[in-house]
Amino acid sequence: MAYDPARGQVVLFGGDDGGIRGDTWVWGVNSNLLPATPSIKADGIVSASAFGQFTSIAPGSWIEIYGSNLATNSRSWTGADFNGSTAPTSLDGTGVTIGGQAAFIDYISPGQINALVPSTVSPARSR
Repeated sequence: MAYDPARGQVVLFGGDDGGIRGDTWVWGVNSNLLPATPSIKADGIVSASAFGQFTSIAPGSWIEIYGSNLATNSRSWTGADFNGSTAPTSLDGTGVTIGGQAAFIDYISPGQINALVPSTVSPARSR
């Protein structure tokens, strides 16, 4: 895993199961209101703990992102955050993009973001 603070991206290489071994995923945390540069912990992106907290993830799965300065406050989504039946892709200015696609966000805090990996994301093979 490599972090590029200038671009706000984390690049993950490989996977250990689920048929995505050797794939590359690019994650971006987009927060315009942050007082400091977001930082994602090493091994800080995992499948949701309720689903095993694995280091391998898949399109259409919930993930947890751990780090620091990820958001300015803590909260879960509410009904007011939805646009009709569409979940929010940003809460209080904090959002996540995966493979260039906005992810649905259901929880933010300075140390954690919970997001849904877009089902249309296709992992790219690492070189």
